Amino acid sequence: MGEPLAIDSITASVVQGALENIAVEMRYKLMRMSYSSIIRESEDFGAALVDAEGRGLAESAQSTPLQSGPIPGYIRGILKALRKRRDAVRPGDVIMHNDAYGGASHGPDVGFVVPVFHDGRLVAFAATTAHHLDIGALSPGSCGIVDASTPMPKASNSKPSRCMTAASATTLYGSCCVTTSASPTSSSATWKRKSPPRGLAPSGSSR
Repeated sequence: MGEPLAIDSITASVVQGALENIAVEMRYKLMRMSYSSIIRESEDFGAALVDAEGRGLAESAQSTPLQSGPIPGYIRGILKALRKRRDAVRPGDVIMHNDAYGGASHGPDVGFVVPVFHDGRLVAFAATTAHHLDIGALSPGSCGIVDASTPMPKASNSKPSRCMTAASATTLYGSCCVTTSASPTSSSATWKRKSPPRGLAPSGSSR
């Protein structure tokens, strides 16, 4: 391994500002494009950038702290699950995750994660999370959490699962989730828009 690069404080500040701006832009895009009122109006969602090892880089300060804060845990849960499957993230992947036993916050908060590659090497993840009003919980509006004794009454549970690859969108899993929702049209449209925009990946990265 070579010597670590020496970066002056001014350069570090500029880079940090750029990363935070990306997270803010992710937040605005998700909010403005969402069909869900709890995302568009209540702004119950998060947006953040995390490094390849699951350490937080930047988050949108305008997002709900309860949503943005757990995102590094989502990433670590995804990486752990993939290692267990002897799998790895690839350029073009979009991974869905809401398993509370795998680093997610709780069932109704669903995360969508996109790996960022530079010169063929995984360098970061762009992720959004958001609360969904009903994705198969015990009662409408995710109100089943009051009497929940297991994760199932809270929402449909999803361990890290690819919902898109570089080649094509995987519709089977999304269709299954939508059929458990009381508002399938809104859920389907919102989930398609929740994936962090790939255009935010650094110049020269693989998408």
